[in-house]
Amino acid sequence: MKFQELQSWMEELAPLRYAYDWDNSGVNLYLHDDVERILVCLEVTPTVVEEAAALGCDTIVCHHPMVFRPIKGLRKADPVENLVLAAVQARCNVYAAHTSFDCAPKGMNAVLADKLGLTRQRLLAQERTDGFCKIVVFVPQEAAEKVKEALFSAGAGGAGAYSRVSFSTPGTGEFFPGAGSHPARGRAGSLEQVPELRIECMCPEGLAEKAAAAAREAHPYEEPAIDIIPLVYPKTPVGIGVVGELLEEMPLADFLAMAKEKLEAPLIRFSGTAETVRRVACVGGAGGEFFPEARRAGAEVLLTGEAKYNHFADAAAMGIVLAEAGHYDTEKGFVDAVSHYLQKRINRVQYIVHVHSSRKGERPYRVL
Repeated sequence: MKFQELQSWMEELAPLRYAYDWDNSGVNLYLHDDVERILVCLEVTPTVVEEAAALGCDTIVCHHPMVFRPIKGLRKADPVENLVLAAVQARCNVYAAHTSFDCAPKGMNAVLADKLGLTRQRLLAQERTDGFCKIVVFVPQEAAEKVKEALFSAGAGGAGAYSRVSFSTPGTGEFFPGAGSHPARGRAGSLEQVPELRIECMCPEGLAEKAAAAAREAHPYEEPAIDIIPLVYPKTPVGIGVVGELLEEMPLADFLAMAKEKLEAPLIRFSGTAETVRRVACVGGAGGEFFPEARRAGAEVLLTGEAKYNHFADAAAMGIVLAEAGHYDTEKGFVDAVSHYLQKRINRVQYIVHVHSSRKGERPYRVL
């Protein structure tokens, strides 16, 4: 498969428009077009690059970006620049899905909530909405499938859990090619009528121009008719965290023990008290600041990967338990979740591409 198609798949799962401005989600390193073996990891480290090379992988998909800030050179003495050098020497493309995955509806926090067994899941902290438009393309019938494929590949045609959704209506296109035109059908100076299809599909607003450009590129006409129609509804809420409910109410100590076991965390630090727990909010990674949102959502516990001193104190004062299970341990589910997603996409189109889940990831600290 081509690297651009892998990008498209990842951006369907974790749209780059969801990423924060300070983040570097997306392509971190682009060396070649062809992709045959993919390694999925939480973080690119020298050990992970060695693992990719040993497995014969040509592409790495990671959560934490390999490069956060612009670099001015490639020096072995600098850890980040040396890591880039290692990836270049291993001939590995690198794609990062960081806050784009954190804010995705089926992203990091949904993975964490599923791991904890939460039901009735909903967004914890909405920050904005993602609007949609309708793209309408008029195309001769013989070119319809090519144009639809271009639209879908550019991110159009999604509707909830469904993909490649469109509607087609037959009709007759009529046009008069003027002087200097080079029509795909008919000839200049003669009125032409062509059996056409009106193809329409939904598209996120942020991808509308990309989808329209893709349809134009695939269209046989010099001047294709393409409409982009803003929609008042639906709007997808975008933000951070998930709040959900346990199947059964349980004592706080039992919940924390269960979370520690399911996440395979070496320890859980927590503040505050609660007799029992039923509603839980979770934010993978550094999410201690979201305890006010968790409290407003009626959660007894906010479980996150990383919290500051004042977060623990303020959460306890507010009457909510703040539990910290470790940045790594609340986000390591990224590896298997994304590996499974990519393998499903590959199986659907029957590509011969291998996906490997990294087994060299580890916490950047030790616990006595």
